[in-house]
Amino acid sequence: MVMNVVFVSLAIGLGQEEAAQGKVHFRAMDGKHLVNGNFCLDYPSVGATETLMMAAALADGKTLLSNVAQELEVVDLADVLISCGASIHGAGTNTLSIVGRRKLHGTEYQIIPDRIEA
Repeated sequence: MVMNVVFVSLAIGLGQEEAAQGKVHFRAMDGKHLVNGNFCLDYPSVGATETLMMAAALADGKTLLSNVAQELEVVDLADVLISCGASIHGAGTNTLSIVGRRKLHGTEYQIIPDRIEA
């Protein structure tokens, strides 16, 4: 799945930089803006869906993500981003439509409880 996220991230204009301890950092390849597109995940991963949703919220134009995760955590993140000014439609379904914004603003938001709390 990491390769899938890296590939899609490169397609929306993110340059990859390897970092220590197995972490990967991304930044806009042109140093300015991310680009939009239509992407289908091989597997509906929560982490990949959330990462791409956050990137698309700041990308130029409209991004369509399909075969995305539908878990409550994805819906909650979409709600947080929407409360920050993002335009996200389809949270909770297998397709997300996101119109990028140049800037998001702060918000106050009550997140859902952790479903895997020990």
